[in-house]
Amino acid sequence: MSFEEYYKNVPSYQREMLRLFRVTHPRQQTTINETCWTYIYAGEGEKTVLWLTGGLRVADMAFQSILKLEAHYRVIAPDYPALESMNDLVDGLAALLDQLGVETTAIISDWFGGMVAQVFVRRYPHRVSKIILTNVPPPEPKRIDFYRTRYNMLRWLPDFWVLQLIKSIFFKITSPYAEMAEFYAAFFDELFAERLHKEDILSMLRCVEEYCTYQFTPTDLDHWEGSILITNDESNAIFNLSNHKHMQFLYPNAQTFSFKSSSYTSLEHRQEAFYQRVRTFFE
Repeated sequence: MSFEEYYKNVPSYQREMLRLFRVTHPRQQTTINETCWTYIYAGEGEKTVLWLTGGLRVADMAFQSILKLEAHYRVIAPDYPALESMNDLVDGLAALLDQLGVETTAIISDWFGGMVAQVFVRRYPHRVSKIILTNVPPPEPKRIDFYRTRYNMLRWLPDFWVLQLIKSIFFKITSPYAEMAEFYAAFFDELFAERLHKEDILSMLRCVEEYCTYQFTPTDLDHWEGSILITNDESNAIFNLSNHKHMQFLYPNAQTFSFKSSSYTSLEHRQEAFYQRVRTFFE
């Protein structure tokens, strides 16, 4: 199907915003350790921000965020290749920064991207100045069997069933605002039909299971000179107060910021409040 067919029911201003973004921000490609990496490179600011997207794995899922960030920073937003382990992923990110001539970067991350960010800063602390962790759970050993079981179940299912199942789950988790519902329904249809494959889903499950085996402590980053901002959206389906408190325990010096469910009347208002906080933290 064409772009027009996928997005025919989407409000025209939303459809054209995505179309224009893809024209002006083409995905670039490089090879790292015999693996193809694709990424978006935008902005011309003095400071670099590495955008680590969530479990949907593609950078332009966050195109609105990239547009807001590129006005102030140089932004690198990779898609995640279907690698075997979390270590392979963070080593690939470090190699991508090397190729792009970036010695030190700030990181902004969402859910799965925040898992990656926490492993990355422990493996390459000298390369990270600041981290924003949004809706990110701590490692949960009790969830290892959960992810392992689902990996072992999905690996035997036909590709189409796996993709349809995960699309349904992630759409419920995303729970888009009413004004963006048609847009994200179309984006998900295109994403799971054209860009994601079963191996991408299995790779994510392997990496999340591996993440759950890590034993982070509050002293891990004692000698790191950077800073962390922990943010949560309390209206998000994955928000968990217990996890939030555990993240505060792991990062006792972190700043925190939460969106209350009734504090913001529109998506635009919420986004503006969030990125105002981002800019303040990064400066």
